Amino acid sequence: DFAVLSAAGMRELGRVARMLEEHIELPAGLVGNHDKGAVIARHRDSYPVRLMCRALAVAPSGFYAAMARPVSARAARDAALLAKVEAAHAASGERYGAPRVHAELRAQGEAVGRKRVARLMRGAALAGRRPGARHRAVVRRRSLGSRHR
Repeated sequence: DFAVLSAAGMRELGRVARMLEEHIELPAGLVGNHDKGAVIARHRDSYPVRLMCRALAVAPSGFYAAMARPVSARAARDAALLAKVEAAHAASGERYGAPRVHAELRAQGEAVGRKRVARLMRGAALAGRRPGARHRAVVRRRSLGSRHR
């Protein structure tokens, strides 16, 4: 157990924590224990769970309790909706952003909120193409020498 560690144990823990940070790709901005738990679950075959829990400041009992819990109704619904959001986004040639994907889903009879669609798209790194200058004219400047002849 990690309740009491000697100075050497703390140094070893720091060394292993740094090693974990180097070898485990941690997503930017790990906020909650849910995100940390996903990282631990993904790497539990490679590193000891208790060590990763200690390095990420998560209680091992909390991690194991979360693993035993069934998927929430919201998470299950989000997973089903995400498949529909991805399909609508792909059908638009990846041009539609959240407002248009939301409108498309509503047209299909799906009862879903715009902000929920936006959250799911953000989480899946889906974004619409922004309108902008597609073709820019190349403007060549004359050199000062040719201008003053």
